[in-house]
Amino acid sequence: MSFLKLLGALVMTGTSIAMLVVDHASINRFGRVALFGIIVANVAILLDHCKNYMKGNVLKAEIQENAARITDWLLDNGAKFEQDGVSERSLARGVGISTEQARTAIDQLENREVVVRDPVALTDPPRFLVRPGRSWTSTRDKLVGSADGRYSPR
Repeated sequence: MSFLKLLGALVMTGTSIAMLVVDHASINRFGRVALFGIIVANVAILLDHCKNYMKGNVLKAEIQENAARITDWLLDNGAKFEQDGVSERSLARGVGISTEQARTAIDQLENREVVVRDPVALTDPPRFLVRPGRSWTSTRDKLVGSADGRYSPR
């Protein structure tokens, strides 16, 4: 949900209310009822956009928290991860989240090149091994040298 959609709904609602207040005397009864209906519809749209915007922010925070938990787990199990790689399923079980949540968090880590996914032969459904990415070494070194040892995305 983009902030611009939320802002657009707010402007439309404000414009409708302003039209009703300013032109109240010159608008006939049918026009006032129609304008009031438009205001109600705009308020409903505004509330829906606001709910989706807030939900998106909560989801983003959850994904970042799961990415941090996965990175911490990979740091704790670095030898296995760096040599053989780790399956998405065992990574999800090790962290204590669902496989779908793990995939979403791994997507974020993969976008930052902390990890990469290698396909495991031709399996159905497709399975992947998670291996160190281009920036894993620098991420690991930052975590080992940081005060609390926790991963924090940008």
